[in-house]
Amino acid sequence: MDEATKAGLKPYSDSFFRHTLLRKLGIELPPTHYCSFATNVLCNFITFTPIYALFMWFFAWQDMPEITQTMRLANAAQTGLLYGLLMAAYVKFIAKQKKLTPWAELTTKSRR
Repeated sequence: MDEATKAGLKPYSDSFFRHTLLRKLGIELPPTHYCSFATNVLCNFITFTPIYALFMWFFAWQDMPEITQTMRLANAAQTGLLYGLLMAAYVKFIAKQKKLTPWAELTTKSRR
């Protein structure tokens, strides 16, 4: 954790909701910048997609009866996947730019 703080990152501040929710479900995750690309895509997809779908339902889709439920779900899933990919790529870019050590190496060092 010290490494991320020294690099100017706030390890849990950008994903407080996600990490709090997953910890309450019994799932432990490293800070966002240390997670794998796939984990970041999945976590961002899971948290963004329902929010986007609700927003679109209340502000756009209710007035559009020609759009089927399948089209709405597909749109929300595609948008959530795109958001997840973009955010995971951004986080990975920042982690590489800051030259962060992989999480596996940090955890083995702390166990010694």
